[in-house]
Amino acid sequence: MKFFLLIFFIFSCQTDPFQRGINQNYDFYLPANVVFLPIFDLEGSSKNSKEIKELLHQLDEEILRAFINQTFIQGFSQKLVVKTLHDKKKDPPEISLEKFLHQKETFSSFLNFYEEHLKNKTEWLLFLNELSIAFNFSDAVFLPVMTKIAERKQNDRGLQISSRSLELSLLLIKVETGEPIWYETRNLTLSHKDFPSPPAFAYPEYPSWKNFEKKIIVENLWRDFPGWQY
Repeated sequence: MKFFLLIFFIFSCQTDPFQRGINQNYDFYLPANVVFLPIFDLEGSSKNSKEIKELLHQLDEEILRAFINQTFIQGFSQKLVVKTLHDKKKDPPEISLEKFLHQKETFSSFLNFYEEHLKNKTEWLLFLNELSIAFNFSDAVFLPVMTKIAERKQNDRGLQISSRSLELSLLLIKVETGEPIWYETRNLTLSHKDFPSPPAFAYPEYPSWKNFEKKIIVENLWRDFPGWQY
């Protein structure tokens, strides 16, 4: 009976694996300085689309705007990060991240991908450390990644649907260990629908990528971010 009680106690004290929000190991952690990296396009769609490239730029601005009145969160903006690295004759974040984020296999979440392929890599920890040194020995790095962007046309019993979808993953990383501090992801699909008239039966136009700018970065996305104040 004592053995059974001991086993039950051990298993009942185990916590659920970290999937999103705040990592329980960092419940009371507040970074002194955060390096905000520009959004990294995992699929490389922005290289061939001026519209998507502009969307990522605007989403970077929306992320920065979300932190403007957060007095307990200090850091370095995406533009300052890019400029400083350029002045120091170092690779821009996009080039550096391409060396690490080039895996194309499917994954259940970017957090799982990060923990399996990056977190403990010596080269990755060196990259984080170099960023920290370049920016006043910051102790955390904010890594936003566009993990999916897609277009789709479908016919639902005569209803023609043109859809665009986007997935943005946001990760706050402890520089010293590479451990995730906080993680969130946001999925959004926008569609245009129409019952077309013959003889064309044409699909409606896709929704503009501009429509995603104000709808991806929403306030409750940050609800568990360390130091966040509503």
